[in-house]
Amino acid sequence: MTQDTELVRAILAGNDAAFARLVELYQQKLYTVAYGVTGNSQDALDVVQDTFIKAWCNLASWRSEGPLSAWLCRIATNLALDHLRKRKRLVPAEQLEWNRAGADVEAEVIEAETAAELKRAVDALPEAYRLLIVLRHSGNFSYQEMADMLGITLSQVKNRLHRARKMLKKRLWGGQVDGEMSSVAESH
Repeated sequence: MTQDTELVRAILAGNDAAFARLVELYQQKLYTVAYGVTGNSQDALDVVQDTFIKAWCNLASWRSEGPLSAWLCRIATNLALDHLRKRKRLVPAEQLEWNRAGADVEAEVIEAETAAELKRAVDALPEAYRLLIVLRHSGNFSYQEMADMLGITLSQVKNRLHRARKMLKKRLWGGQVDGEMSSVAESH
């Protein structure tokens, strides 16, 4: 019996401490997912809270064949997307936090400009592609975790990420993708 299965059984048996342990184990991961989708700390906290409520109410429906974390992340992703649809807004990419590093002021300015341009490009992606980019690069989720979370195949995750990255390249380099840069340089 896995740790997840034992935890779920204890919760279903009425052990409040087991549910507190579940929250402790998965709260940060769910926040990362929710924040990656909503781009807003308060919205992400609301989504995490709603995720645990929904999980509490539906815990008996969890199938132990898959990881509990994937089931919880899928609930969080769906709730976060529902939250965005209700507000009918996409998060401006500038509001998303991305990993940054650097001590040199000039390098920081260049990095900030590049990050802002990248965020605008990510923000312009269709929602399904944008979500995968955010989960992969901001949430550091594996392809398999994303597939489990979103209820799609591993192949679909790979294909959609490939398309999303191709769209980003096209947007960032003015329509020139893959080998097009070299053919443009050769013609001048």
